[in-house]
Amino acid sequence: MLRGTFLFLSFWLSANGIQSAAEPSQPRWVSPAESPFLADEGKCLLRWELPESENSSFTFQVEQADESNFSNARVRYEGPDSATYISGLPEGMHHYRVRLVSDDETGPWSESMEIKVEFVSRQLVIILLLLGSIVFVATVWAIWKGHCQYDGPPASNSNTGGRQ
Repeated sequence: MLRGTFLFLSFWLSANGIQSAAEPSQPRWVSPAESPFLADEGKCLLRWELPESENSSFTFQVEQADESNFSNARVRYEGPDSATYISGLPEGMHHYRVRLVSDDETGPWSESMEIKVEFVSRQLVIILLLLGSIVFVATVWAIWKGHCQYDGPPASNSNTGGRQ
C-alpha cells in the first residue's frame, strides 16, 4: 500500500510539472539580457543561473549551433562555472543553450540564446582608409611646401656681437 502511494505521488508530481528533489532544474540566461544580442567584435560573455539552489555535484553543458533547431550543435563549454566567455565567433547568427548534467541525470535544456555577430561594414572601412590617406597626403604636402619656402640660415644673433 505504501509503495503504491509513493508511485502515485511520484506520477502526480511529474504530471503536474513539479520536479523531485533529485531532478536537475532548468537554467535560465542572465547575460546577455536580450536575445538576439549583437556582438560586434565576435565575442560575448554568457552567464546563467538556476531558479533554485542545486547540489554542487552538477556541471553545466553549453551547446552552440548555427541553426535554431540545434541540428549541428557542438559542446562549447562543460564545467562547474555558471558563465563562459565565447570569442572568435564568425559573422552570422549563433544559438546557445545550457543544461545541468550529473553522473546519473541530465536536466532539460534552457531556452535558446541568440547571438548575432556583425563586424564593421567594408564600405565604412574603405571610407575611413580613404579619409586617412587624404589626411596623410595633405600633411606630407604641407611639410614639403614649408620646406621649399625656407630661405636659408637665420640671421646672426645681434647679442653675440659678431663673435662665434
